[in-house]
Amino acid sequence: MARSFSSKLPLAAALLLAAGLSACAHHGRHRHPSPPPLFYSPNGEPLNGGPLDHPSCETAMAGWFGRVDANHDGRIDRNEFLADARAQFARMDVEHFGYLTSEELDRYRAPYRKGTRMPPGGGRDPVMSADADLDFKVTPEEFMAQASETFNRLAGSDGTIGRDTLPSLCKAQAAPSSSDSPPPGQGRHRRDGGSGPSR
Repeated sequence: MARSFSSKLPLAAALLLAAGLSACAHHGRHRHPSPPPLFYSPNGEPLNGGPLDHPSCETAMAGWFGRVDANHDGRIDRNEFLADARAQFARMDVEHFGYLTSEELDRYRAPYRKGTRMPPGGGRDPVMSADADLDFKVTPEEFMAQASETFNRLAGSDGTIGRDTLPSLCKAQAAPSSSDSPPPGQGRHRRDGGSGPSR
């Protein structure tokens, strides 16, 4: 009987050790959560990270909506949306070249990347995707053309964007990408805004 009991001790000890390691690993995962993704407004404005802290996407997007809705009627019309796009282009043009490059965008976005990660669905950069002629820079004309297309896509039947659009904007940025490859026409721009050599 004593031999049978003693022979089971190593097995019991191994099981207890395995259970303890599993609990530690599980506890460790909760102690080090993944940072939230960096998400953007429809015109490419970073809405969290760094000095903006970590609001939920819905909260941050609602704040953007309130800023753009200049007449506070609860809707964003074309003029308001395009005014936001022009202002955002000026903010991103930190070197005052009159056009945007991936390197310039990196400098502009650097403060917001602290404590965030790339969004899981980020195959398409919201700014460099406006580079229609693929010359590694985005002109005001290209950026405004993309903003106009974005407005057309988001606007409802009344020709304005309502707050009911905001959840779908967040859902689109949270969805994992089916491929790491950018969509057609954007093959030379990296997901983080990088690209080939700037001009």
